[in-house]
Amino acid sequence: MTEEPLPAAPEPETGGDPACWANRVCPACGAFNETPGTATCPTCGRNFGDLLDE
Repeated sequence: MTEEPLPAAPEPETGGDPACWANRVCPACGAFNETPGTATCPTCGRNFGDLLDE
């Protein structure tokens, strides 16, 4: 009896999370903003534009 070779492993998927999420962390309270493109922090309500001027 001959053994058949095992099937090849699937190729890993490309993509995934970006390398840096720093632009989505509120500098005032440290909360993560799960909605990209919003102007205010969902936790503390601070305007991200106001925080850049400090």
